[in-house]
Amino acid sequence: MKTIFLNVGYEKLIDAFVKDATNYVKSTEMWTSIRNSSFLFALVVVYILIISGFISRLNQEIWRAKGLLDVIPTKFLLANSELRGQFLSEY
Repeated sequence: MKTIFLNVGYEKLIDAFVKDATNYVKSTEMWTSIRNSSFLFALVVVYILIISGFISRLNQEIWRAKGLLDVIPTKFLLANSELRGQFLSEY
């Protein structure tokens, strides 16, 4: 008789433990996914901020280089064959 009552008590205790452990695992998974997704979002925002600054500076340097190329007189460039070859080459 005593073992029947003890078995029922142990079963209820084990069921409560399994239910609470399952709830804990679910909540831990949820918080972990929220934390990881917010970290990835922050990384993307920081990357975009850094790259946008780099792209704007690179764009300014490209326009400066194009402006400097306009300064070279074409008459002088066509007169010198060495300069003409360097100007027309790809590298």
